[in-house]
Amino acid sequence: SFIFARDYCSLAFFSYMHRRVSLEPYYCEEVMRVMDHDYRKGSSFARSLYVYLLSFTDMIGAAHEASVHRNTLEYQIKKALTIANISAPDDRLRFEMLCTYKMLIASGT
Repeated sequence: SFIFARDYCSLAFFSYMHRRVSLEPYYCEEVMRVMDHDYRKGSSFARSLYVYLLSFTDMIGAAHEASVHRNTLEYQIKKALTIANISAPDDRLRFEMLCTYKMLIASGT
């Protein structure tokens, strides 16, 4: 129930922020690189990356949430991070990446 509460709080926070503050300053090009790759190649690394970031970079929790084996998700995350040209997201980059995802979701993209 802790993970559920944490996810709910994260969703509530981003929903509040999107209504009150412009998230555009937190736009993250790295997310767009992964999404562009998915569009061109037909992969789903952006979705895996989103679940991973939303799970506070907890690989086991993210794998459970995505209903895939941990090793599969780990491969997808490594591939997504390589495409994004980053190693591991720190807290600030994770926040910016989630802001970008939330902006895209809010715009219907």
